Amino acid sequence: MMNEQEAIILAKEGRREGFARIYELFAGYLFTVAIRILNDRSLAEDVLQETFEAAFKAIGGFEGKSRLKTWLYTILYRTAIHKRSERKAENTLLNESSELHECTSSFADNVERKLLVEEALKILDQREKSMILMYYRDDLSCCEIAQVTDCSESNVKIILFRARKKIEQIILGAESELSDSLSIGGKK
Repeated sequence: MMNEQEAIILAKEGRREGFARIYELFAGYLFTVAIRILNDRSLAEDVLQETFEAAFKAIGGFEGKSRLKTWLYTILYRTAIHKRSERKAENTLLNESSELHECTSSFADNVERKLLVEEALKILDQREKSMILMYYRDDLSCCEIAQVTDCSESNVKIILFRARKKIEQIILGAESELSDSLSIGGKK
């Protein structure tokens, strides 16, 4: 089975098997990301197709300065954001069913804390939430997030720091309220 580098070389030569291998390696992951961004399976399929069409047209310009996964993620992210703005969807939050479960499992071990993190993520603005999920769920570095979102790396770090602080404050505030209500309830 051909590896990613071989697939890139073949794709740059215009050979179908190179494109097929790149699609095989990344389509599932990118489709999942598109669904999370758009909350619409049909639209996600369209965005995935447009992403690969754009990537295959531009593969000759891929210089390998970033990972192929990051390059494809960037194309998909920008295509999805453009599609979403075209549709003028009122609710632009990411799909929270499975992604929040995955993300919150790294933050907390107990159910109550997971619910608090889910609520905290709902309060974050779209940019903060996207970057938190890219960093923790998709395992992208700050540099890669900067490439995807077209922000500076230092701006990404600042946004991640502020988002973490918001999440922490929400969780600590809720835990404090819960503790207070339990101690008041215990005195009765």
